[in-house]
This record gives sequence, structure tokens and C-alpha cells, in this order.
Amino acid sequence: MWTELSREETSALGTILLETVESIMLASLLTPSGNASRTIQTENLDIESKVINEECNEENVSFNLKARGDEMKVACSIIKESESTGNPGVAFVSFAHMESVLDERFFEDGQASWKLKINSRVVGGIVTGEKKEDFSKTVVYTLQHIQPKQKSERPICVLWNPNVEDGRWTRSGCEITRASETYTECSCNRMANLAIIMASGELT
Repeated sequence: MWTELSREETSALGTILLETVESIMLASLLTPSGNASRTIQTENLDIESKVINEECNEENVSFNLKARGDEMKVACSIIKESESTGNPGVAFVSFAHMESVLDERFFEDGQASWKLKINSRVVGGIVTGEKKEDFSKTVVYTLQHIQPKQKSERPICVLWNPNVEDGRWTRSGCEITRASETYTECSCNRMANLAIIMASGELT
């Protein structure tokens, strides 16, 4: 179905899909049933979610959530800053095949001299409470590369910004803290949907 859509329709529908998954996960976290932690694995989504009970009463506690080999590390201070009105909770989502839909064509900083390719799954971090873009600590995402990074390539952490032309990848809000052939670690000041784009050629 995606191949029959225009570029504008693809980004608009992709944004709706990402935001719908986030809304459903928030509703699920705020009305937990059974276990506080859940892992969901389907053909199109892997999700790990956690409802926070007493764990954040101790200092310097953080949580590692994993989905399909990707990982998100979030500190209790971030969960507290988000000021959830109900039970606080976090979730991490990894989308299967979404990287082939919302690919490098949607990178808003793309320059003609750059050769770009998306090289990770699209993932999403979700926290209950208010959406913020200036947490005092960073959220750390570790994304596995689909293809090993070549020496000539530089990874770029990109966030999905739904407010630009129905949705575009942007570098704003994240920086790379570590990178190897097989993975890139991004440190971000917000919860977001993100991916890794490889750039080769002249970079400034």
C-alpha cells in the first residue's frame, strides 16, 4: 500500500501511525492490568513497557527498555519531570520495516553533496505525563545498524518532527555519544521517534 502513496501522503500517514501507537501505549500505561512490565512482540511492532511504582524513590535509578535489539535508557528524574497525573510509566517501541517507508527522502537537512541512507529501525520512546523537550538528563537510545557502518560513513541521529511538512527527519535535539560498525548511541533531550541515517560525502 505504501508504494502507491505520494511523498506527502506517506509522511502524513507515517506521522498518524507513529502518533496512534504512542496514544494507545499511553492509554495502556495509565490503565495497567496485571504485571507492571509488559513485552509485546508482533510481526510489525516490538514493545517493552513498564509502570513505575516504588522504584524511583531511590536516587540515581534508571531503566533499560529493549525492543528488537534496540534499547532505551531513561532515568527516574526524567519520569518525575514529566509529571504524570496517574501511575507514571515508560514504553519503548521498535517498528518493523518502517525504515523503508519513512526513509532518507524525508531528511530535512539533506544536501545535494551528501549520499544518505537510513540504517536502523524506527524506534519510539514514550513517557506518561507532559511532553517536554528539555529534560535535565538525556534519554539514551542505542540503535542497531541494519548494515555495518562503512569507514566513509558518518551516522546521524534523527528525530521525526511531525510539525514540518506533515513529517520530516531532523537532527535537532539529539547528539551521538558513541558509534561502532554495528550500532549508534544517541543522547537526546526528549522522548521521540528516531532512527539513524548514514551520510557519506562532504559533511560540514
